[in-house]
Amino acid sequence: MNINIKKSLKMVAGIFLAAGSMIISSCTAEPDDSNLYTFTGETIEDFITNNESDFSNFNYILKRAGYDRILSSYGTYSCFLPTNDAVIAYVQELYNDEDAILPHHGMPAVADPNNVPLDNLTDSLCRTIAMYHVAGIVYRVADISDGSSNAVVTPLSGPQITASVVDGSVLLNDKAMITYSSDNDGTDLVNGIVHVVSSVIPRATKLVTTDLIKDGRFNRFAEALRRTGLDQMMEKTKKEASKEDLPTITPGEDGAASYWVTPEPSDIKFTIFAETDEVFEAQGITDLNSLVRHAAEWYGKAATGNSRGENEGWYDWYRNNGVEIDTRLESEGGDYTKENHVLNMFVRYHILSFGVDRNALPNDYCVYDKSGWTGDSFDYYETLLPKTLMKMWYVNRFQNATIKKYYINRYVENNTLTDGVGEAVETVGSDGMHALRFTGVEVDVENVLRSMNGFIYPIKDILIYNSTVPNGVLNERLRFDVLSLLGETMSSGFRGIYCQDMVSRSGNSSVGRIRFPVDYFDNVVVYNGNKTKLDMNLLANPGSNSFLLYKGDSFQGKGVYDLAIKLPPVPDGLYELRVAATNFGNRGSMLQFYLGEGSSDLNAMRPIDIPIDLRMATDVGSDARLAATGYVPCNDPTNYPDDYADRGIESDKVMRAHSYMRDGLSIVKESDGSNSKPSSMNARYVAYQLRRILLKDEFKQKDYWLRMKTVLPKYEDKKFQLDYIELVPQSVYDGRGVYREDLY
Repeated sequence: MNINIKKSLKMVAGIFLAAGSMIISSCTAEPDDSNLYTFTGETIEDFITNNESDFSNFNYILKRAGYDRILSSYGTYSCFLPTNDAVIAYVQELYNDEDAILPHHGMPAVADPNNVPLDNLTDSLCRTIAMYHVAGIVYRVADISDGSSNAVVTPLSGPQITASVVDGSVLLNDKAMITYSSDNDGTDLVNGIVHVVSSVIPRATKLVTTDLIKDGRFNRFAEALRRTGLDQMMEKTKKEASKEDLPTITPGEDGAASYWVTPEPSDIKFTIFAETDEVFEAQGITDLNSLVRHAAEWYGKAATGNSRGENEGWYDWYRNNGVEIDTRLESEGGDYTKENHVLNMFVRYHILSFGVDRNALPNDYCVYDKSGWTGDSFDYYETLLPKTLMKMWYVNRFQNATIKKYYINRYVENNTLTDGVGEAVETVGSDGMHALRFTGVEVDVENVLRSMNGFIYPIKDILIYNSTVPNGVLNERLRFDVLSLLGETMSSGFRGIYCQDMVSRSGNSSVGRIRFPVDYFDNVVVYNGNKTKLDMNLLANPGSNSFLLYKGDSFQGKGVYDLAIKLPPVPDGLYELRVAATNFGNRGSMLQFYLGEGSSDLNAMRPIDIPIDLRMATDVGSDARLAATGYVPCNDPTNYPDDYADRGIESDKVMRAHSYMRDGLSIVKESDGSNSKPSSMNARYVAYQLRRILLKDEFKQKDYWLRMKTVLPKYEDKKFQLDYIELVPQSVYDGRGVYREDLY
């Protein structure tokens, strides 16, 4: 069948958004259907073969990679199908890529660089291209763009593909236009769907540092990165396999077909938040020397004095360790490559040692957005500036104003406190107590650069670790999603994806969790090998019920578990350490917590609290263990009218006396996976979602390790679930003598 691609463009030349969904229509009133694709029981591979005059080059790649057999078999696939001309153009582009890590991306040299034959592709390149254009589930056009923000496609291998609508056309990774979709005429192929694309979908092939330099908007920051030598540490792309002799784990072990075991070590990725030259110039920074002089003003007194103050000594880690900060220019003897130099400090605070794609930035999945809550979501990330955090805040609305932007280190006074009383206790409090002290550094999420080993986000203001961060931004209830403490979940693209996305990667139609090798995470230590199982619970698919979890996913595992996780570094102070305690089904277990100061070594661990028994029923009237926590329903006006009337405030006090708390009111079950909140199930109102207060203690800005060990070794099917950890400064849990910690 000889297809005229230009004529088939008419089928998708007009793409319009209506009521939040995408409608594909012709650009003419009566489309010319004389050359449209027709289907008579074909597989995707049949379709490609039957239209060889248009797609023989991609079919060659499929055959070299062995994926022609996949697309000939039963299953459910999406194939993003580039034309012959598109494939040839891409091969030329790869061969002539001056920034390729391997010359010509490993292809052998040819006499004419403008005429590279198709068979010059290596087997590895064929496999990479093939797997990046095939997904293991059906993505229709309406699925891959919601008309308001970038959607994602998860291919069989490689980073997620973004889909966006530009001038009525669907673009993949901002370049490959969908020119035809087989679902347009309502007839699918027998094993999936085909989208014809105008070009090979561009896949990042350059290092994040190369893209930073090549972009042209970040010249000042790129020069600072290079002069500090931090660019050299960002050249790796893959962790080495562990040299430890650990038992092999296989998919489906323990009879659990829903597990997918990661086949290899995590990718190494980085995230850079970079000021554009325009932002620097607005502050009078036009060259490296002027940046150093400003950095001296910003950081010169960060470690002076004997205590943390507003104008000096706010960087506890350096101050406590007697670090002397170097403010000199290089011409004056300053060494920009040293961690204690102000330029090095400035650059380090812009970099994360893991890759955070846009879909993994604080999402609002399972976040309440009605009643007194704003619908905001946030995360805290550890930066390369030793022992420091930044706060990433998705601001949905503030004091009745809709915002919907991402900010770093936004500072709202008395955040996580409330002055609400009576019914108003279920609010964040009056506007007057929540003055906006610093808007925050806005992140341009629409223009993120995706590199082979990381992401670059333009930012719209100068980013600094100044006194406002420890004294204000981080002086709130700090709720850390445990998966955000495990950067590998983001670098490997697991964070913020649905079960169906992992189906695409794994080829397992029932996969809903990932199982990790015990040495997969830098911030997790396992003490007993594969007796401990480390898992990640993924987001429930759109259209299905979610788990009642903070942000919808969680770190969990089972077995005879004995592991420790590194806590995030917080500013010096007295804190309450809390953990989410789930006693739901086989997640209920009995475990002992330990705290290790400065080390994960077993000898450094001291037990904290008594063993916690989470094998509780959800009915307070039938389980003495649940009753002993002080819990009573506070949303049942018939049986518990007093607790309903005061919104559970008095019973909250009783629970705190027993070292328990209800879960946060901002966490809600997604009733149908479409963010149509609130549902009838809120975490505050269920007995199986509690918080355990482990201890009150002085914490310094350094490493601590939280160990959790089962005390029921014969029950190998019992799970631990570590959804989130809270570190709450005294100024919050005692309400600063005026307010009350909010319920969210």
